[in-house]
Amino acid sequence: MTTDLAEQFDTQAGRSVVVTDVKNGSIAAIAGIRNGTVILQVNQQAVNSALEFKKAVENRKIQNRVLLLIND
Repeated sequence: MTTDLAEQFDTQAGRSVVVTDVKNGSIAAIAGIRNGTVILQVNQQAVNSALEFKKAVENRKIQNRVLLLIND
């Protein structure tokens, strides 16, 4: 995340990810995640890039829940 984006979303650059595309009817949408949601942690682990977020979500066991810390 760039410094400009971080300021826009009231967070620090390189210390979170911003959701940019939530599909209608997806699990994320049902859970209340929307475009512009800032995700700070996945399962109590900091996520500093989209790649880290993807790995954290993919590493969960099938049908386990994912705990997100967001700055909404």
